[in-house]
Amino acid sequence: MTESKLRITNTLYYIHVFLLICVATNDGCAQQIFRSSSDSIKYRALAIEIVDNLENYPKRDNEDLYRLAESYLVKDIPAHAKGQYAFYDDLIRSNRRDTIKRIGLYNLKIKEIPQEVFSCVNLIELDISACKIKRLPKSLNNLKQLETLAINKSKIKRLRTRMAENETLKNFDVAHNRIRKIPKWMDRFKSLEYLNVSGNKIRKLPGTLADCKELASINLSYNRVKNMDMKLVSNPTVKSLNLSHNRLPDLPFSLSVFSNLEELNLSYNRIQELSKDIPNKRLEFLSLYSNQLDHIPGKLFAIASLQTLDLSYNAIKIVPADISKLTSLVSLSTSNNVLVQLPEEIGTLDKLQNLYLENNRLKALPGSLSKLHLIRLHVEFNQLSEFPSGFERLTALEELYVGNNLIHKLPVELLGLENLSVLYFESNFITMDSGVKDTIEKMKGRQIQIKY
Repeated sequence: MTESKLRITNTLYYIHVFLLICVATNDGCAQQIFRSSSDSIKYRALAIEIVDNLENYPKRDNEDLYRLAESYLVKDIPAHAKGQYAFYDDLIRSNRRDTIKRIGLYNLKIKEIPQEVFSCVNLIELDISACKIKRLPKSLNNLKQLETLAINKSKIKRLRTRMAENETLKNFDVAHNRIRKIPKWMDRFKSLEYLNVSGNKIRKLPGTLADCKELASINLSYNRVKNMDMKLVSNPTVKSLNLSHNRLPDLPFSLSVFSNLEELNLSYNRIQELSKDIPNKRLEFLSLYSNQLDHIPGKLFAIASLQTLDLSYNAIKIVPADISKLTSLVSLSTSNNVLVQLPEEIGTLDKLQNLYLENNRLKALPGSLSKLHLIRLHVEFNQLSEFPSGFERLTALEELYVGNNLIHKLPVELLGLENLSVLYFESNFITMDSGVKDTIEKMKGRQIQIKY
């Protein structure tokens, strides 16, 4: 249940798409648990709507639909975990509870953790969702193997406990409740590595988290955090921090507070500027997706370690020449902005492999792009009149998306891209003459996925 590391924003996006397609087509790739059959119907209807949007309206942001679909789902057990959980009836009937390692208590009216749980002496994971449990009993300390404890979607406002110090618990997940404060007793979990408090009403982090010496990942997304509420104490063990879907107008702290932070998600906030210093030498992933930026903050260019930068869904007009300072950059997304040009200096980013520029106002791309080792180039929904200059030198290119532009010619040089596996050039002004048809047939013969 630990939060998987996110390296490329689009990867997580397509995972969501895959799961939704599985639901929409009823192929049974996962086991979904709902509160009622009507919730199941609503969830599947939303899944079909999202898949339709992704296929036919790629510029739409489906985040609100994802969120609504999530609210109908009690638990989504992935295919590889099917059969690993003992449910309530299994627990009650079992006469070999010492063999039970994972328990799932879902959509039950129980107010306390069943006593039978504490007979499961080898229990590794206790997963509770859509129940009425609001207290952690002291008996949990007797589960000497317990590593993961989750209590989700249970309308908890305040989590009470009589637990003493715990040396085994690594993952604590109380997402999608009504919690206003992270309990100060969190420091009792001496081995805590992952804390998920997403989807609550939290405004700030307690200073006691600094005492969690193993804490590596914090998910504080979908809360009510504002700048003035972030009073953080330095914790050098934290490597991943998710502050997406809050109310932040700025970076709420200097990154020196988390000196070893590698991943920072600030998407879906109200950020217009980054005024705090960023003296972090380890940050590799930064998402500012869907904020209120009209420019790329200058302080970003000091993060030479940055490998993935997502600036999609803002109002950015210009990519400055200082982009060349991000020498470690592997993936850059500036899609859904108002860019009219890119600087030639982008061609100095010799590690850049993924460039996402869709839905801007670009009329041309700099010739220096041909110096790069791009694997993915997405530049659909712009105003290009021809294929990118020097594209034939992009010999590592696997995906090229140039649909919905103003292109009139399909160059035969495309056949020289030996690694090309996807080419989308639909909704342009290319005349389907014999030469174009011949080029298309040859690409199809190489099993290249084409859309035109």
